[in-house]
Amino acid sequence: MLSKLLQEYNFSPREAKIYLTCLEFGEDVVSSIARRAGENRVTTYSILKDLAQRGMANEIIKNKKKYYSVISPQKLLKKQEEKFKELKKALPE
Repeated sequence: MLSKLLQEYNFSPREAKIYLTCLEFGEDVVSSIARRAGENRVTTYSILKDLAQRGMANEIIKNKKKYYSVISPQKLLKKQEEKFKELKKALPE
């Protein structure tokens, strides 16, 4: 159900799966995230890079390894609310 809801807010099915996996297990390396999500490691890496560029994930380097985490649902909701406000302001009366 959460995956479907995220898809309504500009997430692809795979992005939603990766986001929810990261949310459940917290900060981790790409290989672990991919294994838990049942996705290919290269695909998972690409998705996480894209989510990071969109401000929905964070990349942290520890001991020369890249770890990823995602923003909290509250921050995600706040981002969506800000986008809605911008759209509302941009539309003519």
